[in-house]
Amino acid sequence: MHGVLAFGVRDAYTHSMPQRPHMPPQAPQVRRAPVPTHEPLQPRQPVQRTAADVRHAAVHNAYRLLVLAGLGVVVFTLGMLVMILWYPVLFPHTAHVIEVATTTPEIVAEEPEDDLHRVPTGATSTSVLDASQEMQTPVQNPPGTVATSEETPEVPAEDTTNTIPPLPDTPEPEEPAVPDVPDPAPAKPEEKPETKGQNYKIGIAVGETLSVVSEAELKRRLDDMADLGVGWIRADLAWSTVERVEGQYEWGAFDAVVREANARDIKVLPILTYTPGWARRDTCSYTKFCDPEDPVAFARFARDATERYAPRGVHHWEIWNEPNIRLFWAAGAHAGRYTPLLQAAYAAIKQVDRGAFVVSGGLAPTATGNGNIAPLEFVASMYGYGAGEYFDALGFHPYSYPLSPTYTYFTNAWSQMAETDVSLRSIMALHGDGDKEMWLTEYGAPTGGPRKGATESILGWPEYDHVSEAYQAELLEEAFNAADSYAWAGPLFWYSYKDLGTSNNTKENHFGILRADGSTKPAYEVLRALR
Repeated sequence: MHGVLAFGVRDAYTHSMPQRPHMPPQAPQVRRAPVPTHEPLQPRQPVQRTAADVRHAAVHNAYRLLVLAGLGVVVFTLGMLVMILWYPVLFPHTAHVIEVATTTPEIVAEEPEDDLHRVPTGATSTSVLDASQEMQTPVQNPPGTVATSEETPEVPAEDTTNTIPPLPDTPEPEEPAVPDVPDPAPAKPEEKPETKGQNYKIGIAVGETLSVVSEAELKRRLDDMADLGVGWIRADLAWSTVERVEGQYEWGAFDAVVREANARDIKVLPILTYTPGWARRDTCSYTKFCDPEDPVAFARFARDATERYAPRGVHHWEIWNEPNIRLFWAAGAHAGRYTPLLQAAYAAIKQVDRGAFVVSGGLAPTATGNGNIAPLEFVASMYGYGAGEYFDALGFHPYSYPLSPTYTYFTNAWSQMAETDVSLRSIMALHGDGDKEMWLTEYGAPTGGPRKGATESILGWPEYDHVSEAYQAELLEEAFNAADSYAWAGPLFWYSYKDLGTSNNTKENHFGILRADGSTKPAYEVLRALR
């Protein structure tokens, strides 16, 4: 009964439940995190600024820009000042560098528009202002003939164009070799007439003019100079004239100059300069103003000249004329090429005459460029190449016109001797040469030319390319008096004695204290009074 009852109850329960349909087995369900929902991004609302905020920001930014610009200007200015004032001193080994020209420049007769107070070179240069160019030498007779004119012929008009080749690559200078030289012959005493006494602070630079006149004219001019009290003459002893053919010498013309000067107690400063055709560098073989290919060949000429003239009383020598300008160093001025020439000549002269006095080539006032190097830069480079032990005095040409010598100005060559921040004297002192003299181997002013003539000291170059005769006399007196007051200055040589001609097409005709016809200018009497 219990079984029937149980079965009946179970069946009743079972059949009373709703029946589930048959389902296949299900995989376990993985619970996933609900994906969050975001509200859509809203565009950023601009910051609201007032007009005062905008003005404040603009002022702040402008102030920062002004401060930065001001700092830049100050730094740039200080840098430029340091480079201008100290570059030649701090970097003497690089101050001489000249960019090599890529094309052949054409040189025209138009003078440079610069502020250098120095006579331009005229038809043969456009950037160097020079008073002793080839035009200072009168027309010479052909080789083998003798001049018969009593007067120096007028300089003819020159071709106004000239082509100069580009600068060659700069070779590294080598220590020059100097040939052995024999002991000098004993000097022969010479009889001298009595003189009134010469002033050996006063000289006249004559170029080659005394070598091309007759003996009678030579004597007349030297008589006049002696009467003026002139103690020195500076004259070209041109290698290109003396040794036109290698090994064949023509000393006669200079022999006469030395003989007649000695007879009047006038000392001679020969300039060993200019190269004969057979000894020139290939890059400038077309002109005597080319430097020699071999400095030793030049040293032999210096030795031969010393052997000949030391016994005749010549013991002072100047090595080249204005080697810092392309006009007189045609391959392009370069202290690294001039210094070996100076070293070789100095050693050769001293081997013959130990008591000789050697002056470095008088430098021309100029700016660096176009194959020219400014004097301050050139002297610093000379020391860099080892020239300091190979000269007894530094040669310089402090032309100042239309400024006066005592008008201190940074482009005034006279001021550059000792008055500018970096001066020739300061460079010499820096290299231990403060006790050496400077010889002012040219100074002067022309009284005629194609442009305006100055009557007083004025910053007017190149508009004023010459001076009045009265102002020339003032410049002469002021220059000699100033030079005499400098303990470091040797003689001053006035350029020149007599005008070369009357044409005003070139200033080079008018540097004399005598006119071309022999009449005197006011400067002549001023020079006489200085004796």
